[in-house]
Amino acid sequence: MHRFANANAAAPLDDQTAALLAGGLAPVEPPAPVRERLRGRLLARAAPGHLKRTAPAGLITVAADAGQWSIISPGIARRILLHQGGTLAFLLRLEAGAVIPAHQHAADEECMVLEGEVEIAGQAVRQGAFHFAPRAVAHTPITARTAALLYLRTAA
Repeated sequence: MHRFANANAAAPLDDQTAALLAGGLAPVEPPAPVRERLRGRLLARAAPGHLKRTAPAGLITVAADAGQWSIISPGIARRILLHQGGTLAFLLRLEAGAVIPAHQHAADEECMVLEGEVEIAGQAVRQGAFHFAPRAVAHTPITARTAALLYLRTAA
């Protein structure tokens, strides 16, 4: 018999009581950005066929047309390239004027602007530029001055 402790840890709940409580919960639809992030993660894990393992062992090549773009917010799409061994590498495609809201980084993040131009902390960051955001540092909103394509790498 599997037991669940209640919040007060006074007495464990038996399986039948836990099932009755869980059965009374209504499903909750997550907000669209959360739903799309989860969908992207699941697709990346469920369809490892887009990864091509090459010799020597351990090298991975992701084809230019492999994977799917998922909308994570208005004007912003993400394509996961690699989610393995604690590393997450992905592309962000931004429409001109799209804004990545202010956020805080849970891990160091590396960003390379592959196409276009974005504004980070009031500074123009153009094609070919590299940007590094350390863990626990608050990031101001990022605005796409033009359509842009970014490559990002962080801890998963």
